[in-house]
Amino acid sequence: MKQQPVETSLLSSTYFDAADISYWARPYVQTVYQLGLMRGSGGMFRPHDQVTREEAAVMLDAILQKKTWSEQLQRGDELGVQLGWQYNSTTAEFKKQVEQSEVNTLVPRWFFLNSSMKVTDHADPALISWASATDRQLWPLLGNRSDSALTHQMLSSSANRAAVISQVAAYVKTYKLDGINVDFENVDPADREGLTAFVTSLTATLHALGAVVSVDVSPDLGTDWTDAFDYAKLGAVSDYMVLMGYEEHWNGDPKAGSVASLPWVEKALDTMLSEVVRAKTILALPLYTRDWSSVNPATSSWDITLADQGMRAHATGSVRRWDSSLVQYIIGYNSNGKPRYIWAEDSRSLSAKVLMSEQRQIAGLAYWYMGGETADVWNAISNASRFESYNF
Repeated sequence: MKQQPVETSLLSSTYFDAADISYWARPYVQTVYQLGLMRGSGGMFRPHDQVTREEAAVMLDAILQKKTWSEQLQRGDELGVQLGWQYNSTTAEFKKQVEQSEVNTLVPRWFFLNSSMKVTDHADPALISWASATDRQLWPLLGNRSDSALTHQMLSSSANRAAVISQVAAYVKTYKLDGINVDFENVDPADREGLTAFVTSLTATLHALGAVVSVDVSPDLGTDWTDAFDYAKLGAVSDYMVLMGYEEHWNGDPKAGSVASLPWVEKALDTMLSEVVRAKTILALPLYTRDWSSVNPATSSWDITLADQGMRAHATGSVRRWDSSLVQYIIGYNSNGKPRYIWAEDSRSLSAKVLMSEQRQIAGLAYWYMGGETADVWNAISNASRFESYNF
């Protein structure tokens, strides 16, 4: 209930068995008494007894009797944008993944650049109909497949930019799409102005059709990987900036480590928020992690789902320890006689990131990728978001 314990000298006059209450617990016991949540029985607190079902019901009822608490507890979730990318799944699989989640905005990977400046179209009418019927937003991805040369060919030419925008606008109109998610990676720093011009024109064109534009960006670490992205200008002209809060240690990194430790994600988000308004910022979280070789991290490590992670965590001889500085578990196990490590992403680590993002009041969250999670993750995310919203 977000209440701070209050130390007083009143406990001995409140309960006859106050001396039996552990020293550390006394401020908490006094606080729940003063709040009217627990009153004891016959002047006794009975600290060593089990709580009965009836007593639990009385406590919950006492909470609901406080109007300012009950109103907040009974209101619906207000999660904002909850964006989920489709990856390596059929439409049927993707729909099932979304149904089991909090996701309200779908990003199937439908549109990609090619060398003739034709935008490939992989739209699925079945998903379009389902999204409309279930009142979910549909923002298909426009990608470059990390092809810097192809991306330069498009961005460096005003005619090519216009041709691509025209095709995307036609798809938005034909399929009645709610938006487009621009996912250009490995963009040459020389294309910085071209990228800003493209997003500016694309947004203006799609706004005329009632659609929005979101732009995926990596954390700004001061490297040439992100030099092409003018965060302030892109954030000003687009509707949303989606910060991909992962790949702290990437596939091929010579040093093993976390995909997305809390301190790293927090710093990345705060850097973004120094240039982009909160109402346009979406934080993307990883629903995957990486199984690292302790011998050859760069060449003998691979991405795994959270379910795969759990299987390794339960392997014979595996060990798990909590790293409070990174705010996640580190799992160690042996394979073929050699140590391997996983910096785990699970409901606990993801909840910590959600709480951090909620404190910054951003527009929402995104998830790479749907199907990588375990079922418990969605309840944890919803609970973390709901808890942070309470103001008791």
